[in-house]
Amino acid sequence: MKDHLVRVTFTTDELRKMPKVHSGFFVTSCLAINEIGLSLRLFLMSMNARSKERPISDPALEEYAFAQYQMVERGLGSKIVEYLNLLGDYQTRCDRANDKTMSEMVDPVLEHVRDFMRVGPAYDLAVWYRNHASSHYNISKITDLVMTGDIGDEHNIYLHEQAGNANYLLGEQILLAKLSEGGKSPEDTAATLAAYGKWVEEAARYVIDVHHSFSVALFRSFFSEKIGQRFEISPEPHLVAKPTEAILPILWDLSDLPKKRP
Repeated sequence: MKDHLVRVTFTTDELRKMPKVHSGFFVTSCLAINEIGLSLRLFLMSMNARSKERPISDPALEEYAFAQYQMVERGLGSKIVEYLNLLGDYQTRCDRANDKTMSEMVDPVLEHVRDFMRVGPAYDLAVWYRNHASSHYNISKITDLVMTGDIGDEHNIYLHEQAGNANYLLGEQILLAKLSEGGKSPEDTAATLAAYGKWVEEAARYVIDVHHSFSVALFRSFFSEKIGQRFEISPEPHLVAKPTEAILPILWDLSDLPKKRP
């Protein structure tokens, strides 16, 4: 397989000569969007692990796969909430500095975020996860779910002689009570979960596009003469995967590793 990349190089002087309100956001956005892109890949791979085309016969392993999907989805949603907060903070900083350089691009984005992304049960759930069960862990909120949530009678953890293959599903099983708050039926709970997954995937793709558009607008505003260097790459097969085929494993095969002495 052959492909191409375009390398755009920034010197330290170039970054430091930009107004700080823009250089700070640009660098922070680069950090955040790479993590969101990575999390989106993991999300799609975890989805493939439990697709209809790849049935899982063992109930315990189905629990593993479902829990893994939930964790990746929750983490991605939390990162998106953080990124939406970052966009709002950037707009506020530009307003305070009376800097309208990027407002033509940023203002419509924030309007879309306000009107279509920061609304509804899926966004509220993403914020709750971010605040209490992903980027931050709130013992009090989790305790409330344990004591008063609509949870089943039994909850599992699976131990393994290799710690990396253990799974403490109990936490995920308790957390599902958040979805059924307010006396929701199993059907409504499933619908909430599906809506949240749809919001996460669509929002991830949206903010990745926003970062790309911002980068192009920033180049035009501050580096109009900068030219990228296009070059060919030939990635090894193990570095490339198709989004419909790549699978995030749920277990490690540790048979090739030397066993620890007793």
